[in-house]
Amino acid sequence: MFNNVIDQTNINKYQSHFFEIVTKTSIIGFSSILCLSIIAGIGLYDSLLVTLVVGTQITSGAMIWLLLRRNCVVTVPELLGMGLAIGSIASTGVSQILRTTPVHGIGWALPLLLVVVASAKSSIRTPSAFIEKISRFDGAIITTAILFALCYWWVWILPLALFPLFFYFLLNDPRSWFSSLRVRLKFLIAIATGMALFAIAIWFRNSNLSWWIFSHDQTFLEGIAASVNIWGPHENIHAVGIPDSYHWFVLAWSGMTTNAAGLAPLIVITKVLPLCAFLGAVPLIWACTRQLTKVSYSPVIALLLFVLGSNYFNLQPIRFTNSPTFIFTMMWLLAFVFTFVECLRGQIRFGLGVLTLLFVANFGGKASNGPILLSGVLFCALINFLFLRNRSRYRFLNWSTFLLITSSITIYLLLYKSQSIIGSGNILRVDIASVASDLGAARQNSLLVTKILMTMSIIAICSPIFLISSPLLLSQSSRKQPELYFFFGISLSGILLTSIFGHSGASELYFLLSALAVAPIVAGYAVPLYSEKTNNLHLNKKLYLVFAVTSIYTIFAFFLWKFFTKNTNAQDMYYAQKIGIAFSVIVILIFLPIILFRVSIQSSLNKDAKTFRRLSRLVILMTVLLTLGVIHQCDAVIRFVNSSNRDPNDSNLLQGSIGELAALTWLRENSNVNDILATNRFCIPLSDSCDAKWFLVSAITHRRMLIEGYNRGTDDVSQDERLPEWAKSLRQPLWAQQRLLHSLGFAEFPNITDYEYLRSNSVAWIVVDHTAQASGARSWYPFAEVAFQNQDMSVLRLKQTP
Repeated sequence: MFNNVIDQTNINKYQSHFFEIVTKTSIIGFSSILCLSIIAGIGLYDSLLVTLVVGTQITSGAMIWLLLRRNCVVTVPELLGMGLAIGSIASTGVSQILRTTPVHGIGWALPLLLVVVASAKSSIRTPSAFIEKISRFDGAIITTAILFALCYWWVWILPLALFPLFFYFLLNDPRSWFSSLRVRLKFLIAIATGMALFAIAIWFRNSNLSWWIFSHDQTFLEGIAASVNIWGPHENIHAVGIPDSYHWFVLAWSGMTTNAAGLAPLIVITKVLPLCAFLGAVPLIWACTRQLTKVSYSPVIALLLFVLGSNYFNLQPIRFTNSPTFIFTMMWLLAFVFTFVECLRGQIRFGLGVLTLLFVANFGGKASNGPILLSGVLFCALINFLFLRNRSRYRFLNWSTFLLITSSITIYLLLYKSQSIIGSGNILRVDIASVASDLGAARQNSLLVTKILMTMSIIAICSPIFLISSPLLLSQSSRKQPELYFFFGISLSGILLTSIFGHSGASELYFLLSALAVAPIVAGYAVPLYSEKTNNLHLNKKLYLVFAVTSIYTIFAFFLWKFFTKNTNAQDMYYAQKIGIAFSVIVILIFLPIILFRVSIQSSLNKDAKTFRRLSRLVILMTVLLTLGVIHQCDAVIRFVNSSNRDPNDSNLLQGSIGELAALTWLRENSNVNDILATNRFCIPLSDSCDAKWFLVSAITHRRMLIEGYNRGTDDVSQDERLPEWAKSLRQPLWAQQRLLHSLGFAEFPNITDYEYLRSNSVAWIVVDHTAQASGARSWYPFAEVAFQNQDMSVLRLKQTP
């Protein structure tokens, strides 16, 4: 087990001045943010502002982490990941505390000022810190992994993704740089190749208008981000005056960063947030895996599985860029994991306080992270108490358990107990095996045993990466490691909580996703154990046969699934998914073990047969994960290309047409921040129904709405007969029905009744989206005047008196 306590015999190898380390980390952080922002299509000036804001957070977080890690050896990836995690939490917290004060605008920068003062005083007593250089190969791998992590939705980055490795292998002997004409020529080739690949990526990016926003969740959360930053966490920008408690910590960071950098709406939550999330998460996976094992290739395996591994449901954490809250808290989740592992070894000062802070951020940023992390800590404490009996860890595990349980109860009562946005639905419901019906693998009225069997199939399909970690449970060398049981608790709770809870849209799967985000670390830790205690391993052709056969059958299974689900209507999709799930289970649980058994029997005469069987199992699992990952990436490229020709004047674009953006931007710039708006559009266009999740007005204007979006009702109350049919089916409460009716009524046929209702609710502006308007009215005299109008929208200023 690698231990990063300083080896006094090699102290000069690691010793470095505190501010020198901070400067190096800051340069890497600032340059990384700037390059990624430019690649993401953010203008140079805005990229510089983003770099200033986020880079400041990295610097302050890295300094805090260095102060906590005195007398321990650290690496730059660790400082980068933990710096961004801690710095983002600190800046967000200070900004929220100072939200109603005159210094709110600079709250994001105050943690840096405070930590500089603390560091200066501390450095007088302890002038040095300790850092270990990583190899250039590891640096290239980390850079490549960050780019690949962004590639699933941002597929235009693919031409650039392998360039860091290409650059490394082309110039892998830095001692000879510029020492000969040949090396100079290689350097010029590398630069020319990089520029060409960048040009190709930009051309690819510009061919698609929607690569950066592809879900209504992004526009929905942009509004909440602005609301949290301006009015605090309990105001509801989508239904003014109706208290709303959302897992808003990530959104507070997004709103703060947007305000601090003076950026236009949607830039941070759709571009800056994903690149920051992976800039923090990828180095943390590398650093945590490296701390668990001395094997140099283990972090590479972990990163490979993180960015490219997948399963038959394509349920992989990096696929959920359309959930900004999950993607960003994934970085906080990994920061907690890394901190907990180091606390177990007693290598962090004030470790309990840091863990509590990270836990609160995780639970407040994404509800699924809290129970997952708490379960891991509880399981670790229980095993230590019953079996390991390590007294030196009793105090830490007992106190951490107490603090995390207390934090969980507090966050739940303050944030989640009464969560409701429109209607009175709960966050989660206890519903055994509900995930099967939520995903369409079983019907809502199916027998419980049917749901349980289908849920077991779904879990088996989604969880092959956990099987890679199985040697940890069998290895004598790892059984006494408490971090093993922490990871096991996370994995087990992710599976169990997904199986026993239900939520609309299968949101219970986020429990499993949280566990899957940590799984690559454990898998990278476990891979070397497949060849444990073997000195003479004969890898013959049969191992490659296993690899080839599993690849073929993995591809076959995937395309058979695609064949069954292609060109099917909603009713037939149910049967298609059942066939796909059943076949996938057969392939994973029956057919592949048969192949493995056959090959193992044939190799039984070899003295290394046991190791051969282990490695065969590893090859099968890795083949399934990586082959599916490649197929899903190819599928993403195809979808990107097929959706590339979008008309920027299309009024149904989620990010808004040119006309809609012009009208809403004008309204944001010419209205008061506390003005209340109404709108007549609620539906994302679908072929046969209304998907009432249109949140564009609040996302672009950053103004509170009388009502916007109409998709969360669960109240069993009578529905007004005047409501559209799509609204009646959503079962909204009476107040929501009234707001909808008067908003729609005034936009179509202005009258005194609707006017007085809007005025009584302090509505100052009405945004009439012509796409949703049936009457074609263009004059609302004498109740309102047209302040701005184009072919897509009319912005009305409501008069004080008609």
